[in-house]
Amino acid sequence: MELKRHRPTTQKLLLYLVLIFFLITLQINQSLLANTLGNQPTLVQANEISYSKASGIITASGNVELSQSSRMLLADKVIFSPSKDEVVAEGNVILLEPDGEVLFSSKMILSNELKDGIINDFRLLLKDGSRFASNTATRVDGTQNIMKEAIFSPCHPCEEDPHKALVWQIKAKRVIHDEREKNIEYENAVLELFDFPIFYMPYFIHPDPSVERRSGFLIPTLGHSDEKGLIYGQPYFHVIDQARDIKIEPVIYTREGIILKSHYRHALPRGNLDIRTTTGALASGFTATKTDDISLKGSVDLSAKFALDRTWRASFDLEQSSNRNYQRKFDLDTKEILTSRALLEGFRSRNYTSLSTYKFQGLRSTDDRRKQPFVFPALNYNFIGQPNTYGIRPEIDLAITSITRELGADSRKVSLTSGIQMPFYSKLGEVYTLHTSLQTDLSFSSNLDKQTGNSSSVDYTEFRFVPQIGLNWRYPLVRNAQNSAQVIEPIINFVLGPNVKNSSKISNEDSQAFEFDDTNIFDLNRYAGTDRITGGARVDYGVRTSITDYRFLQSELFLAQSYQFAGNSSFDDASGLENKHSDFVGRFTYFSNDFLSFNYRFRLDRRNFSPNRSELGLNLYQKHHNMTLDYSLIDKQTETIEFGNREQMDLQINSQLLEKWSSSLQLVQDFTDNSNRTIKASFGITYTDECFTLGLQYQREDLHDEDLKPEDKVLMLINFKDLGSL
Repeated sequence: MELKRHRPTTQKLLLYLVLIFFLITLQINQSLLANTLGNQPTLVQANEISYSKASGIITASGNVELSQSSRMLLADKVIFSPSKDEVVAEGNVILLEPDGEVLFSSKMILSNELKDGIINDFRLLLKDGSRFASNTATRVDGTQNIMKEAIFSPCHPCEEDPHKALVWQIKAKRVIHDEREKNIEYENAVLELFDFPIFYMPYFIHPDPSVERRSGFLIPTLGHSDEKGLIYGQPYFHVIDQARDIKIEPVIYTREGIILKSHYRHALPRGNLDIRTTTGALASGFTATKTDDISLKGSVDLSAKFALDRTWRASFDLEQSSNRNYQRKFDLDTKEILTSRALLEGFRSRNYTSLSTYKFQGLRSTDDRRKQPFVFPALNYNFIGQPNTYGIRPEIDLAITSITRELGADSRKVSLTSGIQMPFYSKLGEVYTLHTSLQTDLSFSSNLDKQTGNSSSVDYTEFRFVPQIGLNWRYPLVRNAQNSAQVIEPIINFVLGPNVKNSSKISNEDSQAFEFDDTNIFDLNRYAGTDRITGGARVDYGVRTSITDYRFLQSELFLAQSYQFAGNSSFDDASGLENKHSDFVGRFTYFSNDFLSFNYRFRLDRRNFSPNRSELGLNLYQKHHNMTLDYSLIDKQTETIEFGNREQMDLQINSQLLEKWSSSLQLVQDFTDNSNRTIKASFGITYTDECFTLGLQYQREDLHDEDLKPEDKVLMLINFKDLGSL
């Protein structure tokens, strides 16, 4: 009778049983599987295992798997020598480390529980895909690899041609990879780009790829400007401790001087602190021979936020610049108004309370430092009550402010606005909302005439209360189709109030730069603040229609107008509300989840429908391309006379040209008063793969102001993964 062949698994099991029986007969006190290497239990699996009684050597052959602690060793053949605490692994050797690293070799001689050894044809794959390779390596205590004639690279080999040159690699005579300290040290190293040597380093050290945060030099800033000359910045990042770090970067401009940037961060148990500062020693060229020819400039941007408890939080912001155009000229910031603020605020249920102080620094050519307001205190309280049985919901807004200036109006004001909202619905589906408001103000103003430069001053005290009541009617009509829903909603809004003329004895602080648009046409008081009030009686009417496709397509059209049938207009000329009939305001939006979003807001002249204000936003999305277009047209009006007419377009296009190549384009065009001036134009192209980034950007800015001139600039970005990047 012929014996049946056992499958490999059964054969291994039988081999284990024979081996265990053999060891028992030899009176071995402890199991071979638990005492082969050191004191740690060891699990061995192989096609064949043999034991020499004379030498005590155990040999495992064929698909050997050896597990000890959290390490696993795979090989074609493994020879155990318990007396020497040594393991020799040969043929397709793979060592799996507890931290996820994988070591490859043709032969290893390991000891000390697989922690120490000599390795031939050393290959190491790190968790992030980075690789080491060397002819021979010594492994010490399971945490340090000492390699000779070694190569390191985070770049992945080409899948189609693994022998193709890597994007970059570092070759060195000697490399030490310390896994405990997480450092990689090189001696006599050369950085190669596509196998071409570009930089020699006698000694070099950097964190290994597993390090998320470590002190050291970062990738430099490189560029050239026809106004500033060559630009070179070398940032250094220093980790103070787990909660604090700082980045310092001196930037040299060969035609201007040097600027020292710093960025300090501190994470606290209940908040965070962020401080950015710049200090510049600048001159018109480096030809200055006297200290009088060099000017010191600087800026600071401090932000701090703290959660005091579950209700209260505090924040502090400080923004200051030594010169008006200093930050814009050196691309440090683009803000036109710097705001410093201290704020204490609390949230509870539907209530909100804040106590704050403000200080401003205007950087526009029309700003006068002496006229900048200082606000302290500014107390605000907002209460929105729960609806009662009838749906009536009370509202309260309290504001107390004090504003002073070195030159110009000083004002102190207490404003209390209270009211109710009550919605109700008819059986036909009509939606009614009753809204009442009573605004009570007590204002103290002085030095109002100093805004014109006169030296005399008069103090004013004004008290007023303004009741208003509004009734809003909406009737949404819905039509459902198979894959879409259509809504047509007529809207009529009645507002009754006294014929209020805004007093010139109340300084206008919070209601400047008014814009009449689709967001405030139905408000009782269309001004953003309380210094100015919308008076008289009026009716607002409009229609909103929308179509929603169940495939996530949506479009909406809104158009409305206002008619004031009693009282005088409280708005200035060119506001769109200076006449009985207002301008038309509206918006059209279209959204598609896949590729398109379109938003057009407008204000059309009441007589000829010509645009007095237009805002257009267009976004196109595709798999490899996206485009953003913003266009704005704003006619000159009294509230914003210092800006005049404005018409501008901002176009941005980002494209993925190839798998690893991308481009960016930006164009900012000024069309004010029929002009056609390019304010900013930039084009950039970038190569990015898993280990390397190279970018080149050209930018032109056409700015005309004190210390600001048209400028052409070229910037270069080079980033080697794991070598100085945050």
